[in-house]
Amino acid sequence: MKKTTLQMILKTTTLTGLLASHTGYANHSPTHNLLASDGTFEQGQQLYSYYYALENGQAIFTDTANFTVDSTTPNPYDIQLIHPTSVMAGQEYSLCYDAKASGERTIYADIDTGGPTTYGSLTDKGTTSLLDTAYQSFKITFIANATDTTARVVFHLGGNTTEDVQLDNIGLYAGNQCASPAIVDNSSTSSNSSSSVSVVDANFHIYLAFGQSNMEGTASFSTADNLNDPRAQLIQNLSCPNLSRTYGQWYTAQQPYFGCWGQVGVANGFLESLLTHTPSSVSIGLVPIAIGGSDIGLYRKGAPIGRGNIGTEKIPAHFDGGYSWLLDLAKQAQQRGVIKGIIFHQGETNTSQQDWKNKVKEIVNDLKQDLTLGEVPFLAGELLYQAGGGCCDAHNLEVNKLPSLINNAHVISAQGLQGADNAHFTYGAYKIFGQRYADKMAELIYPSKAASTLKKRTHIDAYQASKRDGATPVITASLLKSDGTFRQGQQLFSHFYLNTSGSASFNGEANFTITQVSKNTYDIQLIHRVGIQAGEQYTLCYDAKASQKRTIVVDVDTDEPDYASLTHQKNTHYLSTDYQTFTFTFTATATDEVARIGFHLGGQSLANVQLDNIGLYLGNTCLN
Repeated sequence: MKKTTLQMILKTTTLTGLLASHTGYANHSPTHNLLASDGTFEQGQQLYSYYYALENGQAIFTDTANFTVDSTTPNPYDIQLIHPTSVMAGQEYSLCYDAKASGERTIYADIDTGGPTTYGSLTDKGTTSLLDTAYQSFKITFIANATDTTARVVFHLGGNTTEDVQLDNIGLYAGNQCASPAIVDNSSTSSNSSSSVSVVDANFHIYLAFGQSNMEGTASFSTADNLNDPRAQLIQNLSCPNLSRTYGQWYTAQQPYFGCWGQVGVANGFLESLLTHTPSSVSIGLVPIAIGGSDIGLYRKGAPIGRGNIGTEKIPAHFDGGYSWLLDLAKQAQQRGVIKGIIFHQGETNTSQQDWKNKVKEIVNDLKQDLTLGEVPFLAGELLYQAGGGCCDAHNLEVNKLPSLINNAHVISAQGLQGADNAHFTYGAYKIFGQRYADKMAELIYPSKAASTLKKRTHIDAYQASKRDGATPVITASLLKSDGTFRQGQQLFSHFYLNTSGSASFNGEANFTITQVSKNTYDIQLIHRVGIQAGEQYTLCYDAKASQKRTIVVDVDTDEPDYASLTHQKNTHYLSTDYQTFTFTFTATATDEVARIGFHLGGQSLANVQLDNIGLYLGNTCLN
């Protein structure tokens, strides 16, 4: 079973709170659990996280922490249960817990520094405990050897055993006594304190999302739009009794993202798509600020448009304008994680105003300076094109000038997207647009992940979403993760030669030199992974030529062991010495997230082959 690595949800701790809590136990008795979670797990996982280095188990939190271990691992730390905490040098603490296993085995428990380069023990006495099939109570009493506000309580459950583990009643206490882990000490928590020393998780990546109605969204949502993934979090920008959410608090990403009554917009597709690009060790936090109909002046520092203008009535009264509102939430977010980028969509209200771009530059530069962000990526989306029913695409001229004014700015195309009205996109277009934002952000922030993954997000959801709009399904850009022109080299295309000799090069084209005939056409292949869904129609398009007339075979198939065709039948195409354009339309016979597009170039011919402009598209049409 595939596991998901959940990330730490970290507690903000003030220095004064730490001193009061830990020095002489001035404001606390040892009965308080210093962890910010109830260690009985009666409330579920809470702030505990877990980690599997290998695909070898799963964790479930129902009254106890239950770890299933499917295979052995090289190291005990290859499976971990983790909770953030803080300790002060010279103070005495006791880590207490109950544990049992499905058979006799050991586990290791400690308080460590939490990396990122080393995980030094803060106890000088991390302890190995022997478990059996009945619960036992364990206690580690120690004097902290350093002050660390980003420490971790950690249990190492891996190693040379497959015995499952259950943990319960976990608590960290001041002094040498254990008490009830359900009595949690939260008195040192202060989410807004300017004097706080924050426990920041470098793997909690935060993105600011601001603008007007298309960022906020105008398409209705359903429960199917809720991610329900603990790796996806949003900070609440308003207190909403109808949602039981409080301003400045983090929540697992569910609709609405913006305010109390928001709808689906660009940010929704961005967040859900970005998750598919990020390493499993990374969680994503969204800071959402958007007001429909608002002028760009709403987000300028110093609130130059003043209150009383469109949108200002929707801003909490203690903020002068959108900038101070966004800045406040962004600073709170920085107490949890690291801001990695900014996404932006605005301009309908300021269409064709030539000073708009300069105001955007001013806002971005102020954010980068006030939040000490450095040159993080800034992604700005185009407005709805006239071809999609838009009123304001003339403003895209101004949008496309932003990269020349703002460092690390990039424009996200709205080409081919459909409108619900003359200013707003359809539900399906929002999903596609958000995916485009996510693709670009992933290219900039997670290039190794984007380059290594073989599973391509297929745009199926967006394609079907466009059907839901009642419009002709939107045919998006190529579903392949790679640029099929080969101008950027090989990328995610792969090739192999079996029982033959030859070579392949990728420089503006895919060039296959064949110096020996082979028994089967599939003994030489060009391959690209892709995900497809049963019943959907696809068109594979490509240009090809050969050094002499010859045939090649083209198919989309499953991975080994049987390499079964997913197209009903393979296609044989006849090449000449001049480039020809070939299309191959099929309806997928099965759903396969790791299918392969395969060009079979072997057989009894020695003619070399060149391929270019390869793309796979939803529907029956090729795009440039």
